[in-house]
Amino acid sequence: MIPLCNVALILTLALGVILFSRYPGHRLVIGAYVLGMLFLPELGSTEYIEGVPPPMSVAGIKLTKPNVIGLGLIIGSLLYDRRRWLPARPRWFDLPMIAWTVGPVLTSVTNSLLYEDPVSRYVPMSNGVLRNAVSLLDSSDLYDGILRSVDEVFLWGVPYLLARLYITDARKVSDLILAIIIGAALYAPLCLLEMVVSPQLHRWVYGFHQHDFLQSIRFNGYRPMVFFQHGLALGFWMMVGALSATWLWLVGPLRDVGIRRGRWVSGLWIVIPLCLTSLLCRSTGALALGFVGFGTLLLSRTISRPIPVLVLLCLPPLYAAARIEGSWDVQGIVAITGNTVGADRGQSLEFRLENEDLLIAKAIERPLVGWGGWGRSRVHDDYGEAVTIADGLWIITFGERGLIGLGTLGLVFLLPVIRLLVNHRSRPWTQPEGAALAVGAVILSLYTIDSLLNAMLNPVYILLAGGLAGLPRTETPAPISEVDTTPRRHWRVSPIRQAARILRTRERPASRVRRDSQC
Repeated sequence: MIPLCNVALILTLALGVILFSRYPGHRLVIGAYVLGMLFLPELGSTEYIEGVPPPMSVAGIKLTKPNVIGLGLIIGSLLYDRRRWLPARPRWFDLPMIAWTVGPVLTSVTNSLLYEDPVSRYVPMSNGVLRNAVSLLDSSDLYDGILRSVDEVFLWGVPYLLARLYITDARKVSDLILAIIIGAALYAPLCLLEMVVSPQLHRWVYGFHQHDFLQSIRFNGYRPMVFFQHGLALGFWMMVGALSATWLWLVGPLRDVGIRRGRWVSGLWIVIPLCLTSLLCRSTGALALGFVGFGTLLLSRTISRPIPVLVLLCLPPLYAAARIEGSWDVQGIVAITGNTVGADRGQSLEFRLENEDLLIAKAIERPLVGWGGWGRSRVHDDYGEAVTIADGLWIITFGERGLIGLGTLGLVFLLPVIRLLVNHRSRPWTQPEGAALAVGAVILSLYTIDSLLNAMLNPVYILLAGGLAGLPRTETPAPISEVDTTPRRHWRVSPIRQAARILRTRERPASRVRRDSQC
């Protein structure tokens, strides 16, 4: 079944180019990333898991699903939509993403110049000047830095760039939030299926499990993965969909959803199934973040100020600073976790934090630019085997790129939210038309917090960061659907037969009225 994976990835790349010739625009970019991340195979996302095949590599580019989606869209945009590129100019708030993508090269060059490099120390030499140069490049840190920088460009830089080109106003950010809700709704029945039969869909379709099967067993049941790299990534995705749908329904844009001409249903038909599915995914961390996010939105709307969001933004840098300094005793949070959600979850958190302590001690040996690639940021025993596991994105970044890389990562996630709070002030928290912007800012903040303990990378959230970063200062957020007083004909529909139609949100003409109201 491995050839099917490669065929699916190559067809996705070609389809992205072809569709751009017919349908260039933000909806294609959003749809390609959302559907691609939901249904394409996971190749090489977890190198240490037995049975997960590595991806193909073409000209140094790994054909993983984020890479093929981005590559197809970039080629299609350059071929058929070049007019968008001509006026495009990088702005000051794009500098963190630029620094993030070129950061591996800086780390590699610095390590080669300042430290006794454990890789280039064993460079195999060949006969001839040209062969020696090629051999040196292949085995040196510079080669490692270039390859890792290419990976970062496609995983981070390309979705951010496409968002800056195509997701340029509040209506398009709203479309992205709606696409996330639709993607979560499409996944709900697949999640329920895997809760019953265990995570098997990826193996049935592509021939292998994308992660360790034992990690899918939680609370005397199965935690679904579907086509995500891990159940934690799926749990966070379903939580984001449920949070977005709940908030848009509560504030107003999804209070009623159009299914066909003149027919409307309550948005609760979307909200309730998504919330139940998110709860049944058995991801305690994602559920906790979901409640925190909903409380943040509700409190911000109540006081008409984004102060709770600012508090949320402060949590990741404060956590990283406290852990690096070593001033925080984590045994208290471990005990609370064990007493609240079970001893096994408390032991899992304690294991992660113990590994963090070892990795922090190793990272402090090269604090500014880190150790670079080749797994040198991990702790090894006398036989060269790694004895630590790096789970959180922040500790991986600190070990590989140091404080400079860690600060850059924080700016990539948090600067778009800060710009939204400064430029739009109270609008997202007080007006129904800005509800999608508000929930987008909270989603990005929650993803930053989730990255403290997990490294579940998803370019859809990078699209969201790029869209929020580029919003105009003086723009008034556009509504998802116009709210007026036109009478509606409500249906009581079967959720199974009408599941696809429920999600088609349309604007209704102001002239549409009920015939029986004209008498």
